[in-house]
Amino acid sequence: MSAQEWTNTYNEAYRRIEAFLNRGESVIDDSANFTRELREHLRGIAQRYDACTLVIYVDIPFSLAQRRWQENRQTAVRADVRDEDFAHVLEQFEPPTEDEQVLRYDGTISVEEWIGSTFFREQKEP
Repeated sequence: MSAQEWTNTYNEAYRRIEAFLNRGESVIDDSANFTRELREHLRGIAQRYDACTLVIYVDIPFSLAQRRWQENRQTAVRADVRDEDFAHVLEQFEPPTEDEQVLRYDGTISVEEWIGSTFFREQKEP
């Protein structure tokens, strides 16, 4: 995608997020949001609708991300990411900081197990 196409895509996503929040619905934005500025923009939208935000940070080594990216070129399970786009995200990446309401997933357990232990902790009876 060209830079203009990326801009258009982000703008459309922001428009849709606002529409959902305006209707009182919850939203999950699964774009990369690889800079603090991108995450701040989304927090600003949420703030206008008194919505809470949470960053889920998939904290994996670059080598694993690169391996998955290259494997996807063989399997085509997801849309491909161009070399220059991957490099751009890598160069510009700003990990979220704790003041951003962050949950970290590091891949050491399955996604299902992490979701269960993070979001659905069973209440122990006294």
